[in-house]
Amino acid sequence: MATTEPIQITDFDFMEGDDGKTLVVVEMCNSSTEAQTRTLNVVGSSGGNEREGSATVTVSPETPQSVEVPLGLEFEMFRVRGDLSFDLE
Repeated sequence: MATTEPIQITDFDFMEGDDGKTLVVVEMCNSSTEAQTRTLNVVGSSGGNEREGSATVTVSPETPQSVEVPLGLEFEMFRVRGDLSFDLE
């Protein structure tokens, strides 16, 4: 029997944090009937540099939840040549 992950990443964006570094904003939804807790891992790369960030988030049923994950990458360089990948644990 196949199972489906109830937590889904529905949208993401990035912006410049107060420190001039890249801040990734991820929106998630929960399709189950109970709150679910996951660790969101984000890997960002830009100009040959790679940084990882993570956040643990609890998502209530049918209520979108946003989480901010800071990356130690200079925003201006990332904005021009950045790449992101996501993983939920």
